[in-house]
Amino acid sequence: MANWNYPKSDKAFDSWFNSFNSTFNKYWKSYGWTATQKKSWNNTWKNWHSWYSKWWKAHQAEQQAMKKMHYYRQIAEKRFNEWWPKFYRNSHNAGQFSKFGVPKWNGSTSSRSRSSSRSRNHSGRRAA
Repeated sequence: MANWNYPKSDKAFDSWFNSFNSTFNKYWKSYGWTATQKKSWNNTWKNWHSWYSKWWKAHQAEQQAMKKMHYYRQIAEKRFNEWWPKFYRNSHNAGQFSKFGVPKWNGSTSSRSRSSSRSRNHSGRRAA
């Protein structure tokens, strides 16, 4: 396999390709290409290049959007994490109605809570 000095950056690739392309455009006949083949080559390059340009612009836009998304996500999460424990006093008491002081129904809370009422604790089928 030939060890070509393949360019490392987009700018370097562009200059390398321009050089290659101009050389190829000059000498394609001596490489034994027919006019039809050359036309096909040009067309292929044109189509590929227009597709790639569009893709590259879209890709850059996408990168920018992701960057913004991360930035705003980070702000939103910070604010949410500050807000959540104020609204629901703690994660253990995070029932649907804990805003209104109604605790989560977990069966083992303090004697003052709703769920400690003896008649409600042992529900379901009892042995006769």
